[in-house]
Amino acid sequence: MKAGQMGNDVPEAMHKPLRLKFLPRIALVCLYAVILFWLGRNLHWGCDLLTHTLMHCWWFACGLLAYFAVTKQWRWGAMSVVWVLGVGAIVLPASGWFAASADSSVVASGTDIRVLTWNTFVGNQDIENTAADIDAADADIIVIVEWTPAMRNHLAALRAEYPYRMEVPGQGAFGIALYSKVAGKIDTVLLPGDVSSLRFRAADPEIPIEVWAVHMLPPIGDRYWRFRNEQLAEIAGHLEKRSPDRQAIVCGDLNVTPWSGHFQTFLERSGCNDSREGHGYQASWPRRLGRLGIPIDHCLVDPRLQVIDRKIGFSQSANGSDHGSVLLTIRVRP
Repeated sequence: MKAGQMGNDVPEAMHKPLRLKFLPRIALVCLYAVILFWLGRNLHWGCDLLTHTLMHCWWFACGLLAYFAVTKQWRWGAMSVVWVLGVGAIVLPASGWFAASADSSVVASGTDIRVLTWNTFVGNQDIENTAADIDAADADIIVIVEWTPAMRNHLAALRAEYPYRMEVPGQGAFGIALYSKVAGKIDTVLLPGDVSSLRFRAADPEIPIEVWAVHMLPPIGDRYWRFRNEQLAEIAGHLEKRSPDRQAIVCGDLNVTPWSGHFQTFLERSGCNDSREGHGYQASWPRRLGRLGIPIDHCLVDPRLQVIDRKIGFSQSANGSDHGSVLLTIRVRP
């Protein structure tokens, strides 16, 4: 009996190192499959959705590379190097870790404007603390995505400080609001999919900014994916036709990560920069992943605007928003 038991135990013991050896290899093969899906990102919503995880895949591939190097699996290590370098060329330029241009010095003159954008979550069960966080930010312009009438009630005191404002109820999670201490005009622009966006134009010629408050549809399923892409194209079209003196800021939950081809096309058409550039990865969703999440809440800015500071703020309440806020300090030059 003992001999029989030993015979059963030996194969199991031998199988364990084999599994440990092959699992990292299988993982690397899966990462190469991810690239095939990424190549189809402009053709199918599922492939485009997978781009959300591209930075996480790159981090994981770096870990695999280290493992293959330590275990002296040189052939697999070489395959990891190819993956890390190839995908790194895609994700690192849009990672937020590098400055937008060689000239990153802060200009001496201009008007500093603080802009806050936050998807406060339509199912927020702690609106009181969310409103307190908004008040504490002391922003000049506030964009609230997934705004609700309940949020308006909790912002009663704050609304008095923002005489230029517009609050637009929407179906489901698509209410939106913009509040400004800066004098200007706000109008509503209807986007494909019957979703409202807001456009604010400052009246002061010394602050020639045009702020867009937007909430794109989540690209889940072919229909919403196409609407999301059309919404990005619609905003880009408006920005292409704006007055040359207007310096654009596009704020809100765009439901797209920087590695999506549709995001990159939007930047090219609109002429905007990603305000994350030079300020770090800055993930904003979901709250439970914190800094390891994905950046889908954006502030995209005209190249003439200088981003002095950019911060992500997460609610400390488990019942608050599942998104982080984006607080931007920009320097405006006429």
